[in-house]
Amino acid sequence: MILHKTPWRRCIGGLVLACLLNCGGNMTRNQPNDPCATAWQAIKAREFRDWHGLPEGCAYENFDSEFSRLRDEYGQGGLGRKYVPARYRIHLAKGYDHHLKVWFREETISLIEIAYPTLPYPAGELLRRLGAPGLELDYHLDIMPVTKGAWVYPSRGLALFLDAGHGAVMSIALFHPCDPAQYLDEIHPDNQVSELSLHE
Repeated sequence: MILHKTPWRRCIGGLVLACLLNCGGNMTRNQPNDPCATAWQAIKAREFRDWHGLPEGCAYENFDSEFSRLRDEYGQGGLGRKYVPARYRIHLAKGYDHHLKVWFREETISLIEIAYPTLPYPAGELLRRLGAPGLELDYHLDIMPVTKGAWVYPSRGLALFLDAGHGAVMSIALFHPCDPAQYLDEIHPDNQVSELSLHE
């Protein structure tokens, strides 16, 4: 028996096609309203002027599926003044010549380090947009100490490591929003600092 395409059947077919085209994004990993996808896109765009931290629920496996690895092997080390153990891998991203160093504990991302970033806007604009940091810490740029060069925004999940003149961004740290004490204890990547002052 041959079924003719009646107007009613054509209408149903059109609705099915529209759903497949417009609703299919709900089945993909990067949905328009997915906070993880928004964070990954900000990293890809090197856009940190409106950064408000890694969203809760964005595990390392989410990052790993979005950014390819330089190699599969991982390193181990410690973060924060308590030197809390963590693993790390190096990941690749367009526009980041020195790649992304991602620290994780089990499936939780502890820190994303971006060394010598090339930003698509002046460093001064980023500093003005972020405003005064919650913490100003001494840190080491390689082996050179930089006085109050680490500008940390714990509630925004962001830290900037500046040069000695505080005019250029030498590295960026991204993490989940936290309180200052947690950042100092578990996240701060400069373990050469013997004493860290807390500034509100």
